Amino acid sequence: MRKFAMAAAFALLTGLVSAGLAAADHHEEKAEAPTRPDLAAFLFIYDDAAQKLQSLAEAIPAEKYAWRPAEGVRSIGEAFVHAGASIYLIAGFAGAPLPEAAPKGVEGMLALEKSADKKSVQALLGDTLAYGRKVAIAATPEMLDKPVDFFGNAIDGRTIFLLLAAHLHEHLGQEIAYARSNGVTPPWSQQPAKSE
Repeated sequence: MRKFAMAAAFALLTGLVSAGLAAADHHEEKAEAPTRPDLAAFLFIYDDAAQKLQSLAEAIPAEKYAWRPAEGVRSIGEAFVHAGASIYLIAGFAGAPLPEAAPKGVEGMLALEKSADKKSVQALLGDTLAYGRKVAIAATPEMLDKPVDFFGNAIDGRTIFLLLAAHLHEHLGQEIAYARSNGVTPPWSQQPAKSE
């Protein structure tokens, strides 16, 4: 009985080793093929910022959109426009096709910031955030691997898309501070009403 158990254990071990080697060979084959970055992880981070920016843009009263913390600093409305319009600029660096209505370069983006009333801001955010999500999903391996010059920095398309998500979160933080300075609690931070 003991010899049978040893033989079965040996056979099992040999099978596991063979399966492991086969899996390793298969893994090496897959590693050589071009792969996309983890799109689900990117979209999780991107969508989080997008949903919060849109809900905060809705929660802040229209009369507060011109408020700015100091002279020469973007107003609430201008900061929302900057966050949205910069999606075109940043995605363009990765080679994403731009819509006709997209502002041309940094100058075009800065000019767009001047029309920062609540209604136009919400429309722009809806359009640009949807565009950013669409181009991320459609990005090809060539687009992601291609080296680009981003304001003097040599980076690839993957880094451009990471920068895009980071930039949205940067301005989300700014808008949270602006909102709270004006007595507006971000909708996702509000405590649920207590039932009596």
